[in-house]
Amino acid sequence: MRRATETASGQPERRKRRSQSLPTFLGRAAGRHSREAIMATTITEHYRAYAPKPFTRAERDSVTVLFGGLHWRVERLIQAVLENGGNRAEVLPWPRGEDLLTGREVADIGQCCPTSFTTGNLVNFVKQKAQEHGARKRAKRYVYLTAGACGACRFGQYHQSYELGLRNAGLGAFRMFLLAQDDLAQRAVMGGGLNLDPPMTLGCLWAIFCTDLVQDLEYQVRPYEVVAGQTDAVVKESVEYLYDLFRNRPRHGPLRSVSWHLTTSSFTRALREIHRKFSAIEVDRLRVKPSVKITGEFYLQTVEGDPNYNIHRWLEAEGAQVYPAAIAVWMDYLLRLGLQTFEDYSGIERGARLKLGAGRVVQAIYRWNYNRLRRAMGNLPHELPDQFELRRLAAPYFHSRLDGGEERHARGQGALGISSQESPHDLRAVALRVHAEYHERRRHGGCHRQVPRPPLRPARDQGRRRSARALALPDDPDRGQKARATGSSRMRW
Repeated sequence: MRRATETASGQPERRKRRSQSLPTFLGRAAGRHSREAIMATTITEHYRAYAPKPFTRAERDSVTVLFGGLHWRVERLIQAVLENGGNRAEVLPWPRGEDLLTGREVADIGQCCPTSFTTGNLVNFVKQKAQEHGARKRAKRYVYLTAGACGACRFGQYHQSYELGLRNAGLGAFRMFLLAQDDLAQRAVMGGGLNLDPPMTLGCLWAIFCTDLVQDLEYQVRPYEVVAGQTDAVVKESVEYLYDLFRNRPRHGPLRSVSWHLTTSSFTRALREIHRKFSAIEVDRLRVKPSVKITGEFYLQTVEGDPNYNIHRWLEAEGAQVYPAAIAVWMDYLLRLGLQTFEDYSGIERGARLKLGAGRVVQAIYRWNYNRLRRAMGNLPHELPDQFELRRLAAPYFHSRLDGGEERHARGQGALGISSQESPHDLRAVALRVHAEYHERRRHGGCHRQVPRPPLRPARDQGRRRSARALALPDDPDRGQKARATGSSRMRW
């Protein structure tokens, strides 16, 4: 090889390189060392968690708190609660299809649907404000408040995707704060600009109660209205009526605020007035419609719009009466989950029984207050299901100590006797169940008929269920045949 590289004069090429000038050699060596230094810096640079600049009390009058991720009714009332606490608040616009594409572009493409929609929605909103006010003013005039938690579910990493999307879009200076559901005392981390005190916490809780009841009654009335659009008009008027009530609530200290929310008649009077408005809607109850319960992933079952393909309105357009997913049911499940932990440690850990008793009192007050507000609506909205009964019904399908990932939503639909497993076919699985129930009732006149249960159960020799089995979809006939071969139980519809 060396002979092949010899020059015409017979001197090897390496000797010719030695004769090069010293500045050229030093320049190449410096470039090589600089590249090695860059590589070393890239390799040894450690990951740093996102740490935004604090949001101080002095910025309240000039900084707007952004939030979103729920349906528009509760978002409107939470905006009133934030404004009642002295903050400026604004709700993110409804997510659209273009937000999904933006979220997939600026963040990791493997993220779940809620993260993609929210990331893209936030990035597009901030970009629009940057064009209107400039990049500097935009970073100073807005902060984003999002929810999160710790655990096996990706819900604990949503805010990291938001931060990644903002950084990749050149919006890294935008401030974002995580409100962890298991740690509400985060005033020091945020800088004191947001008052996470009992009045604000209770205001958000009562806002969820009231909007759950209004939404439930809305979906019971709209499929039967004679004048199209009358129910929507009443709902908008009712939400604005509640907005004024929550925005003008009296401010009290922690203990007095608790007693005021539990004893005041302001909320019951408001709900009675809303019930009177709903009673004025002309309906035709002779229309026969199947009742369809929406279950599944929390974000997709709660929002209304493109993220879940407008499934609420689509089902109503297909002739169904929708039973929406109440946020209060999910929060009641979280209370039950905490009580279960105390049950496990009773007799082992000191004070566990005392905590269990106090937790049961809190859950009883929680359900009592919801029922008190429900009575003001004429007892028409659905009542809260018994979480311990749901746990019993779900026992053959989910172990009661499995609390990671989407298992919390499986508890919420435990009355259906099936578990929910996160997959790309979640919405299609719901539509499949709706389709089967609708046609069975139509074909057989609503009589009790035994039909095969979905193949979500273990083999007979496996005892209690430990893991989920895939639901057979229409385009997966092989899996359905395998499921039928293992044997399926019967249930009454």
